[in-house]
Amino acid sequence: MEWRRFELIEKDPKRVEELEEVLRRSGLGRYELALIVMSLRVRPEFGLDDFRT
Repeated sequence: MEWRRFELIEKDPKRVEELEEVLRRSGLGRYELALIVMSLRVRPEFGLDDFRT
């Protein structure tokens, strides 16, 4: 996946692969993805594991 308009900050290749799979499955367009990432931020006291079900 090409990241021209976004800065990819994740360095773990496995996590990047997971991210790309989620984006493929979701079918989100650039605008929808930008709306999400520009509107929300995870509070510092939470980590990725806090969002697992």
